Amino acid sequence: MGTESPSRCNSLTPQSYSGSALGMAGKSDGTGIGQAVRRREDLRLVTGQGCYTDDLSLPGQVHAAVVRSPHAHAIIRSIDKTAALALPGVITVLTGKDWLADGMKPTPIKTFSFHPAEVPLINTDGSPPFIAPDFPLPQDKVRFAGEAVAIVVAETLAAAKDGGERVVIDYVSLPCVTFAQDAAKSGAPLLHEHHGSNVCVDALVATRRRPKQLSPAPSTSPSSRLGCRGWPDHPWSRVPRSPNTTH
Repeated sequence: MGTESPSRCNSLTPQSYSGSALGMAGKSDGTGIGQAVRRREDLRLVTGQGCYTDDLSLPGQVHAAVVRSPHAHAIIRSIDKTAALALPGVITVLTGKDWLADGMKPTPIKTFSFHPAEVPLINTDGSPPFIAPDFPLPQDKVRFAGEAVAIVVAETLAAAKDGGERVVIDYVSLPCVTFAQDAAKSGAPLLHEHHGSNVCVDALVATRRRPKQLSPAPSTSPSSRLGCRGWPDHPWSRVPRSPNTTH
C-alpha cells in the first residue's frame, strides 16, 4: 500500500516521468522492436510512493463487496438482502434482477472478430455463431464457480464485507463438467438452454496447406469439435469454440 501524500494520490491527472525507455535499454536499432526495456516504476514503488486504487479517498466515495457463487452450475432460487440491508453503513445490495429492473441490457461482447481483415468464422451448418448474453450479475443461474451474484455497497469497506456475509442465497446445484471436450458432447449440461448446445462456433478455416501435425482425416467423434482436425481432400482446419464451459 502506498504512503504518498493524499494530494498526489487523489489527483486524477496521470503522473509523468522523465526518461526514455529505449534510452535506458541501451543501443537501439531505431525501431524499438525486440529491444529490452528497463522498468522505470520500481523506485517509486519500493520507496512507498506508489498510488493504488485503495489509496484513493474522494468526496462521497463508497465501497463495494462482491458475493460470489460457491457452485460451478446452479439455479438461483432466491436472494435475501434483509439482514445485509439492516447493517449500519450498508447502502444497498444489487443483484441481477435489479439490473433488469432498471432496463439494462447484456454487456456488449464479441467472442471473436467480425473485422473484414479477419478470417470469417461460419458454422458448418450455416447457422450464425452464438454469442452468450453477458450480464454483470446473473438473474437466473450461475455458470461458473466464483461468478459474482450480488454486490453490497456501503459507506466503508468493513461494512460492505459484513453485509456480503449476510446476503442469503438459495441455490439448486446442477450437474457440471470440467473439460471443454465433455462440454461439447451430446447430453452435456447446458449453460444456455435456449441455444441447445455449449458450442458457439464450429467453423472450417482455409489454410494454404495442411499442417503436418494434423490428422489425415476428420474424426466423427464428439471430441472432433475441439482442437484442430485435418481434412482429407482439401486443406481445411476445424476451428471450434465453446461459449462457456462449466468449470
